[in-house]
Amino acid sequence: MATDGNILNYTHEYYLSLFINTFFLWQLQEFQVTKESGQSLIHAAHTWGEKAQSGSSPEGRETIKTELSQLQADWEKYLATITETKSSLQLCLLQVGSSMICKCSY
Repeated sequence: MATDGNILNYTHEYYLSLFINTFFLWQLQEFQVTKESGQSLIHAAHTWGEKAQSGSSPEGRETIKTELSQLQADWEKYLATITETKSSLQLCLLQVGSSMICKCSY
């Protein structure tokens, strides 16, 4: 049978877990917002780059094309990092949740 000290400990752990879960969920939402706003900026950069290319010299067109390609590559690398971090956060969230289920079932 649990003593009052154990009950308080579980209550403290429960609220800590709840706080951590809320923080992780907030982070996951922030990743989605970052991804969406960044994708809009990348699209705008491509649109303006294409417009700039139409009035540029062949050398200028090549420079714009190279810069846009590098921007796209950097964005994709950043998205890969965000996706990996998001997966790690989701795993942590599941681990914290399953840990609390195990402790509360005593």
